[in-house]
Amino acid sequence: SGGGGRMGGGMGGGYRDRYGDGGRSGFRDKYGGGGGWGRDGGGGSRDTRPAHLRGLFRKGDSGPDSSATRNAFSSLGSQDVRVQLGGRGPGLKMMAPATMRRDDSAPKREDSKKEAEKKETAKPQKRLTPLEKALEEKEPATNKLLKGGLKKLDMADEVVAEKLAVSIAKGLKEDTIMFDQVEALLLKFALSEGQAARQLAMVFAKLKIECGDGEEGEAAVKKLVEDNKYDALKALKRKKTSAEFNTFLKKLNIEWLKGGPDINSVVQDALDDGKNPEEVVQIVNKTIGEKEDASTCVRVIGDHLAAKVYVKGEKKPNIKEIKAYKPLIARCTQGNEDAGVHILFGLQGGWYKNYGRGEKKAALAAFQELSELKIISHETFEIWRADRADKTKGKPDCLLAVFKFLTELRAKNKPIEPEEGEEGAEGEEFGEEEEEFEHAPTFIN
Repeated sequence: SGGGGRMGGGMGGGYRDRYGDGGRSGFRDKYGGGGGWGRDGGGGSRDTRPAHLRGLFRKGDSGPDSSATRNAFSSLGSQDVRVQLGGRGPGLKMMAPATMRRDDSAPKREDSKKEAEKKETAKPQKRLTPLEKALEEKEPATNKLLKGGLKKLDMADEVVAEKLAVSIAKGLKEDTIMFDQVEALLLKFALSEGQAARQLAMVFAKLKIECGDGEEGEAAVKKLVEDNKYDALKALKRKKTSAEFNTFLKKLNIEWLKGGPDINSVVQDALDDGKNPEEVVQIVNKTIGEKEDASTCVRVIGDHLAAKVYVKGEKKPNIKEIKAYKPLIARCTQGNEDAGVHILFGLQGGWYKNYGRGEKKAALAAFQELSELKIISHETFEIWRADRADKTKGKPDCLLAVFKFLTELRAKNKPIEPEEGEEGAEGEEFGEEEEEFEHAPTFIN
């Protein structure tokens, strides 16, 4: 039996509550704390509960079964009471809430970043065609590779065109493809005949390098062309005029493919040897033929003529020399009158070098003589005036010296204006251009 009540209630503890504390009914609890029947009743034994439970209520409280105590504990649910109330039992360590514990299984920030980078780099890249792979690895082209891959290549791209030329050149040298096959495929897949001809010209330039460069490479390419019985010049020329074709070959550095003597060197040597202009004409015709284009040597003639007209130390230019060179200029601009602009640039450079900006009349006299003798057309004068690409010195000063002459020449050759009521956008456009040209140009030094 439990401890009896102070008033003699010997029955001892009765019902014990959830937390082991006896009630006022006098029954003993789990820990032996009996109670009395009256208000003053109480257990005879001491409270042996753990300290963290004994502190839940003090003397005078209504007991652990009170509504306040029940509500406090019921709100905790199944969690550890010791943690939530800040206490702990004897010999037990404080436990951290589950939400505060470190989860080592969660990915670290650095690892997540690396994974993201791997995914970024792992994106699928463009799949190369067999021809594109061959171009990257600089392998020789074959008929099969070109048939299957040229359609997807952008030959307008300089880098792609360069790689393609190298690959085809290697294929031609190693005999994995033929000249006529290359020409046919380029014409089929290129955007135009011009693009196909340009790509073929690049192939010849690269083939020369593959065969040894220099004269050795040139000879090897010519022999390769002859052995294959291939007309390279016909394939490259297409619809170009003789003058355009010569310029095309020169621009792509394959003039050697045309063969024959260098007409520029022939003319230069003849003039340096003191041959008169008529004799030089005969030499040109004998070298390349009477109807062949010789416009590439016009600048050579222009520089030589300028040295004759503008002699340093002489007060007046030798304008009469211009008339003597008329037959030679006419022969070399035959079929390409625009090439006469190089005569103007030659005279411009000679005037600026030997006379300078102070002698404007000397520049004007030469231009007027060329116009009066009808050696240079008024269209060619306009080409010279508008040209910004040529780097010959003295252009601004020379233009100022002859500006009035050019204005009068243009007005003289002005096309007939349409009658009233017929003037359209084209006439208005010309009027605006005319007004702009009437004002003298200004240059910033």
